[in-house]
Amino acid sequence: MPDLIKMTRATEDANGGPTEAEVHPDEVSNYAMGGWRLAEKPGGGTGDNNGRPLNVTQTVALVTAAMTIEELDKLAEGETRKGVLDAIAKRRAELAPAPGEITE
Repeated sequence: MPDLIKMTRATEDANGGPTEAEVHPDEVSNYAMGGWRLAEKPGGGTGDNNGRPLNVTQTVALVTAAMTIEELDKLAEGETRKGVLDAIAKRRAELAPAPGEITE
């Protein structure tokens, strides 16, 4: 059985439901699209519950689900895999304000 990955979501998004879950690696992208994020490990970093990094597919799913530049920055920390870095660059461009768009 694969190691499970700890994910969390904000209390206000939970509507009374759980705010923490241990997720099968194949389901990380589905949870990420539902507003779940990787849980921060003590001392920083993310990964499965044994501290191993997520694979490229799992990490790209989180990149795709990122809603802010800050989330992308966190995912980019220490990242060296080209596929993940390319996905981060693409998502960063999608999140950037359009020319002439007013931002607060």
